[in-house]
Amino acid sequence: MALYLALNLARREMKMRIGIDGRVLFGRKTGDRSYILNLIRYLPIVRPNYEFAVFARRAHTALQGSFFVPTNMQRMVKLLLLDSPFDWHFSQVALPSATKGVRAELLHVQYIGPMVVRCKFVTTIHDVSWRRLPTCFPTRHRMLLNIFIPITVRLADAVITDSKASMSDIVSFFSVPPSRVHVIPLGVSEVFFERPRMEECEAVLSMYGLKRGYALYLGVVQPRKNLHRLVVAVSLLRGFGMWKRGWELVIAGKLGWYYEHLMKAVCELGLGDVVKFIGYVEDEHLRHLYACARVFVYPSLWEGFGLPVVEAMACGTPVVTSDLGALKEIAEGAALLVNPYDVTSLANAIYELMSDDELCEKLSRAGRERAVHFSWRRTAEMTASVYEAVLASQGSR
Repeated sequence: MALYLALNLARREMKMRIGIDGRVLFGRKTGDRSYILNLIRYLPIVRPNYEFAVFARRAHTALQGSFFVPTNMQRMVKLLLLDSPFDWHFSQVALPSATKGVRAELLHVQYIGPMVVRCKFVTTIHDVSWRRLPTCFPTRHRMLLNIFIPITVRLADAVITDSKASMSDIVSFFSVPPSRVHVIPLGVSEVFFERPRMEECEAVLSMYGLKRGYALYLGVVQPRKNLHRLVVAVSLLRGFGMWKRGWELVIAGKLGWYYEHLMKAVCELGLGDVVKFIGYVEDEHLRHLYACARVFVYPSLWEGFGLPVVEAMACGTPVVTSDLGALKEIAEGAALLVNPYDVTSLANAIYELMSDDELCEKLSRAGRERAVHFSWRRTAEMTASVYEAVLASQGSR
């Protein structure tokens, strides 16, 4: 044991070069982007002697946005833009070639990795919901994942995932030895624990045309998020006279796929004056929208983690979420849990929080206490430990 600890300490003090697939950095913020962005921020802090080469497609920088390495990290983190005509070429040709070019000892990707790479590699698979809920995903998307994720999992030296629920799925669906799967929870940025000033909140609310006290959903608009049942739940409350004048359901987030049915349902149920779609929300406005909501509702049918739930809890916003997948594991006594397939239970939970001040205060405190357990620095520390275990293991490519 002492020898192992000594070797591990020595490896931490060695200068190692890690390659990171950063193609998502230039898109609009989703869970995948938040994950890589925060790893890049915190890995140099927990392993200041390492070097990190972050690879992205040059085309994405022109089409989607910008990402800058902070000045104090430029010695340790290098952003390398690769000329690649499309994602598949990037993943299978440009990425392994660039990894070899910088002499990286390990490559870290999300989901699909290169079929041939000259160093060890780790993949992060946040969830396998396309296997559990195939009808919620586009056919092409599902086919690619079904073909290439099993190959990636077989080739990877280690698999990282966000929760015990996801680990169980990966082991079950892909016959992976549990010893090769590492559960590393995601984190929540410190900014969500800071109470925004009143004038800041009013400015953000004015920008989106909102008033305080709404029920909020935030995430990609797609079938797995169960938003159709959410609007039906609101319709039930309205039909029974339990949805008070002035209450709104705010749906925030970029449009994903198969969202047309949701828009149609809102119209058919006569909820155009109650359900408000505000689209994608910029990073700097997120905590204001959470903080001004009466309740955060996240009725997803399956999640590998559920980052918006932890962000809402950190803001002190009471949460209603599903009792399935990782959400029950993540919320752990700090939210109202419901069967997401039961519209009546969902409606009752929303009404309970929209109308019960004492319960809201109780869940607000519990949520903030629970959210403290999720730290991006801890995520980075655990991830670096996986790198070290992989690099210390026998065998090479």
